[in-house]
Amino acid sequence: MKDIKFRVWDNVDYMSKPFTLLDVQRRLTQFTHDCTVMQYTGLTDKNGVEIYEGDILSTDLSRPYLVVEFLGGAFMYQCHDSGDDYYDHMSPTCDIRTQDEYCAVIGNVHQNPELLENR
Repeated sequence: MKDIKFRVWDNVDYMSKPFTLLDVQRRLTQFTHDCTVMQYTGLTDKNGVEIYEGDILSTDLSRPYLVVEFLGGAFMYQCHDSGDDYYDHMSPTCDIRTQDEYCAVIGNVHQNPELLENR
């Protein structure tokens, strides 16, 4: 069974290292109640970097940056092409190879909001 991993943004200036629910139960990690929790998607980018909710991905394609979100029970990335916003699925079982073949994590919405200013 694969561990479900998370990370936490303290809503100020700290991003935690990845942890599991077992780590929380064993009190190996602690965080305040006023924080943002982001789940690991189970996917990695083209460089082997784990992709989490809130990550910003660049692509080798002619697409602007993608933002990873969890919507309707699935991990998705928000696309902004030709002035239109839409969502596309991220899944290791889908035939969408974009996330592992073309995408690279370049930051996240908490620590790097400036990356999204000119989308």
